[in-house]
Amino acid sequence: EVGKTLFRASDTPVAVGQEGIVKQDLVALAGAKKLPDAVSTVGDASQVNIVGVKDGATINIPSNAVSSPGKVTITVTPDTHAASQSQERVVGVGYAIEIRGQDAKTITNFNADAVVSIPYTDADVAALGVSPSALTLSFWDETTGAWRDVPNTVVDTAHKLVSGSVNHLTRFALVAPADTQPPDPPFGVTVANTGNGFMIKW
Repeated sequence: EVGKTLFRASDTPVAVGQEGIVKQDLVALAGAKKLPDAVSTVGDASQVNIVGVKDGATINIPSNAVSSPGKVTITVTPDTHAASQSQERVVGVGYAIEIRGQDAKTITNFNADAVVSIPYTDADVAALGVSPSALTLSFWDETTGAWRDVPNTVVDTAHKLVSGSVNHLTRFALVAPADTQPPDPPFGVTVANTGNGFMIKW
């Protein structure tokens, strides 16, 4: 991300040999999507609080869901450091959501579930070759260093939003399964003895 413009490179597998040093050039292309600014809002913990950024990512916190009384500061920050993994690919960007009480201490758990909603675009799903129904709202598990699905994710294709109920705060992102389907086996295989070895064609 440079000046709110997102750059992406295609996934490139790199095999590391015995020497342990490999050089690989990557080409990152600027996308049409701009990274929205973070939003920070002060609300009353006894009231419903809905906070979102310009691209449509929001958190809806019900009244008295936060144990800290009085005013709370809710911040939603778009996060480009949302890494894809071998089994999951992050769609778009992630979002770090934080709440601080009047004492400035971070609040990470809720008394009642809040709803996190993250948007997607047609370009997002097309780039990964998946359908919207394959998208899952996920959270980053700091303990295991992996994305974990939020239960009961709902995909709203009419508004291009994926939502889920959460009882704690961390980083959230939309995740699609990685393409782990092996290629079709070759057909019409022929083997010829060349005298010095064998030639295989298909």
